[in-house]
Amino acid sequence: MNDVFVTREWNDLCQRVARSASRLGRRFDRSDHFGQEARDFSALAPPESYPELLVRVREAAELAKTWQAPLPSCGRLSENSIDEALDESFPASDPPAWTASMV
Repeated sequence: MNDVFVTREWNDLCQRVARSASRLGRRFDRSDHFGQEARDFSALAPPESYPELLVRVREAAELAKTWQAPLPSCGRLSENSIDEALDESFPASDPPAWTASMV
């Protein structure tokens, strides 16, 4: 079956995956790797039905999530290093004065 809607949406999905791979690849300095994965995804046989298209949309989302996963070389901080920095900087200044008077 050749559904025009499914074909159009599949082509649009492939273009979106390629754009995401390009954008995220530049951000994480992995353009070649992400671009190849996007090309591999687009080379899959086009879905023939709407339910198959939905499966491919989910696969594309999962692929994009792997591109956004923290990479050690990205300079992202771990939870432990953030907690340590917070502990070392506390208190950052004197606490506000407390008075018992009512305004």
